Amino acid sequence: MWIHLNFGDNGLKALFLKVHRQLTLGGFFFLEVPLWQEYRQKRTLSPKLKENCKGLKLRPQHWRDYLEEVLGFKCVKVICEPGKLKRAILLLQK
Repeated sequence: MWIHLNFGDNGLKALFLKVHRQLTLGGFFFLEVPLWQEYRQKRTLSPKLKENCKGLKLRPQHWRDYLEEVLGFKCVKVICEPGKLKRAILLLQK
């Protein structure tokens, strides 16, 4: 979320691409997906974050689609324990 709020969609996409390039074929990537409501809470920290948040198009609920369709990751499992964890954790494989 920090990268996304500070560097926008392009910064997040660059991070995902870097992770993909660093993994060997068959390698795994665990990703905790924040809730959009958490972004709305964080953007009040500074005027810059508030402005950056307004321009975000790649919302967390679409990260999985982006990672699979654009970068070619395969989602092996969605790990989530309702009640203990609000956020989903994706297990992705290159």
